[in-house]
Amino acid sequence: MEMINATADQIVAVGVNEMPDTNGFTNKEMLQLLLENQSKMDAKLEDMQTKLEGKIGKMELMGYLLMVSAVLMIAVNWQALTSTF
Repeated sequence: MEMINATADQIVAVGVNEMPDTNGFTNKEMLQLLLENQSKMDAKLEDMQTKLEGKIGKMELMGYLLMVSAVLMIAVNWQALTSTF
């Protein structure tokens, strides 16, 4: 086995030079693309949030249905409820 005597600076320099450039973008360009995509995603999330705020949830709907059914039950059975007292 062959021993390699190299300093840490030489090892780092070799590692930097051997990094593959697979996408053709510089770090600054890639960061700019990421920031643009992040702002697009934020806008989409805001749109979805405003759409959801206008809708009634399942729990809210069930509460309203329960309240209406209770009022209807009292209205239908009002005579029976008042004659026993």
